[in-house]
Amino acid sequence: MQSLPAPFTQEAIDQLNSSTDWYKAITRTAFREDNTLNISGGNEKTSYYLSGDYLTDKGTVLASQNNRASLRANLSSDVNNWYTVKAQLSLTRQKTSRAITLSNGFPGSDGVILDALRASPIVAVDYSGFNGEGIPGFTDGNIFSNPVTELQQKTDNLYSDFTIANIENDFKIAKGLKLIVNLGTNQNLSHREVFFPATTASGYNTNGSGINNISNTYNYNANAYLDYRREFKGGHNVNITGGVEYNHNTVEMLNTSTSGYDIPSFGIYNIGSAQIQSTGSFKEAKVIQSAFLRANYTYKDRYVLNASVRDDGASSFAENKKYGVFPAIGLAWNLSNETFMKKFNWISNTKLRASYGETGSQAIQPYSSLAQYGNAFYQTGTTNTINTALYPATLGNANLSWERTKQLNVGLDFSLIKSILSVSFDYYNKETDGLLQPRSLPNQTGFGSVEDNYGSMRNRGVEATVNANIVSSGAFRYSTKVTISHNKNVLLNLGDLTAPQYVSLGGNLQGGVSGILKPGQEIGLFYGYTVAGLVQTGDIVNGVPKYPYPGAASGQIAGQWKFADVNGDGQINSDDMRVLGKSNPDFTYGWNNDISFKNFSLNLFFTGSQGNSIVNLTRFYLSDGTADYSGIFFNQTADWYAHRWTPTNPTNNPRYPGIQKSLPIADLNSSYLENGSYFRLKSATVSWYLPKNNILKNARLFVTGTNLFTITKYTGADPEIGSYGQSLLQQGIDYGAYAGYRTYTIGFSTNF
Repeated sequence: MQSLPAPFTQEAIDQLNSSTDWYKAITRTAFREDNTLNISGGNEKTSYYLSGDYLTDKGTVLASQNNRASLRANLSSDVNNWYTVKAQLSLTRQKTSRAITLSNGFPGSDGVILDALRASPIVAVDYSGFNGEGIPGFTDGNIFSNPVTELQQKTDNLYSDFTIANIENDFKIAKGLKLIVNLGTNQNLSHREVFFPATTASGYNTNGSGINNISNTYNYNANAYLDYRREFKGGHNVNITGGVEYNHNTVEMLNTSTSGYDIPSFGIYNIGSAQIQSTGSFKEAKVIQSAFLRANYTYKDRYVLNASVRDDGASSFAENKKYGVFPAIGLAWNLSNETFMKKFNWISNTKLRASYGETGSQAIQPYSSLAQYGNAFYQTGTTNTINTALYPATLGNANLSWERTKQLNVGLDFSLIKSILSVSFDYYNKETDGLLQPRSLPNQTGFGSVEDNYGSMRNRGVEATVNANIVSSGAFRYSTKVTISHNKNVLLNLGDLTAPQYVSLGGNLQGGVSGILKPGQEIGLFYGYTVAGLVQTGDIVNGVPKYPYPGAASGQIAGQWKFADVNGDGQINSDDMRVLGKSNPDFTYGWNNDISFKNFSLNLFFTGSQGNSIVNLTRFYLSDGTADYSGIFFNQTADWYAHRWTPTNPTNNPRYPGIQKSLPIADLNSSYLENGSYFRLKSATVSWYLPKNNILKNARLFVTGTNLFTITKYTGADPEIGSYGQSLLQQGIDYGAYAGYRTYTIGFSTNF
């Protein structure tokens, strides 16, 4: 009788008998080397500057690296007594190998960081699975995304060539009057290659996939202006500048997406061998042209008046809305130069400042005001002939115009105790009207949205800076500078929209709500349900208010979140949703310290924020008790496992729910939020200035460390995070965010 084969080999069993730290497996201590050589010289009429730099910067995530070589040259020459020419040229070649930032096999995956945190620790780093395909996976066909394999076998390289060239021509026309003409270009030629072989989770279902993208940006700019400066008797100084500007920007792109590689060894370098190919291209241009006039008047260094006006035109706006006029005016009073201030010798450098100005924003895509067409393919006839058709892709807007901002600034500067202590205080009030944003359209229009001007917001705040030269003479010196900023933004209106608008987290929480936009309230508010604790066995018997979604109540089990019935109507629904926190801090601050003793110096720079919240989605996915997503088992933290709700440990802490079969709720709730305040030593530099000699001048040996320590209650990787994705409406959301890394730098600089 033939014996049955063992279901698992010993090797497979050994691979599953592991204790893998996946985050440690995909990260490394990386080295950064930056070499720079500068040469400068010249004579009375001509000067030059040459600089060469080569950078090798390995990322802290495997397979991420940046190599950059650059050359810079500056030349200035007084050709004769009426003409001066200045030229700058910068050339850069760069290759960037990037870590994966897109979905990699896990449902809802958003990058290798989160994949590493969620990967099962009982799987070995070299786990190959049992599906016979060489793919780390499970026998039921669901793919286990091995974060290390994904990084090692994928290709994601971006090659870029940057050219920046400018030439300035100064012509002296008369006494105090000159003409300046500037011509320049800024070009970026880039080529991106992405390839996922079939041996990765990302390329498994498509038998290998790749992207070959060529993107070229050409920017040309020119400006010419007259500048008049004159000092008159009696202490009058005048400076008047007027001119025109022109900027032309063109983007060309060619993109090829491929999949189905029977011979994967060729990879991205033989895209013609792919069974499925999709090619697209486009070209777009944008033009901005302006005229401006500025005037500055000073009287005896006491009174200062600045005034300006700009007329800016942008091609992206509607035909009769392309131009906007933006004036500005500023006043300053140097009180220290007044006679009556001389008797107050304990205060100096006192200045009052006030300004008002208007600016415009044209941060929209080219042709946004125009109706645009897309192309598609369709089959006709019995032979299935492929035809190309055009279809309306976007609606136009004949009223699309500038987003306008009006800003008022008031400031005060002064010094005390013979300038040992300097103080600067600023107040600003900025209102933006006609916000450029997409307006949602009814489904019957056939379009999702149209670019429009609607809504207004206000930013109001203060900033204070205190600079103290505590010890400024002798061998030992110490100075410190503290800056504190507070900003309060308010959404004033949403145009003709009266109902609140809700911000969605997208698919990662089943499309749930995370924020609210409501006139009179801040932008950046977190909005959702309040968690009062965890459902206990007795709650189900007593009929506590159920989940806010139909059908969810029948599946409610002990150990899941218990939501607060905020309005007391005996049921949980959207009427119980409230503001839970805010992403904007009450204030931010920086503290810089410079200490020196003889040839040694120490610089310490601290930074921080206070009063903001962070939505820790990373922690949520690692401690929500939902370990099974579509048959793929995610890791959960040891802290959750030790404190989770069980019948024998009926905790009421919402951070430790019991084991759940699925997410019980899509919208944000209070258990996700954490205190995002922090205090951080951002950088520290110790320098030693070598003794002077005949060869080396200003020689310095230094050691710098960044992100050396952080004091915070936030349990995530880094409280200093930005936005979720690219949305400015989703600040302060941590979903597998890259943590700021700690660096140590040893450097040497000198002049010859």
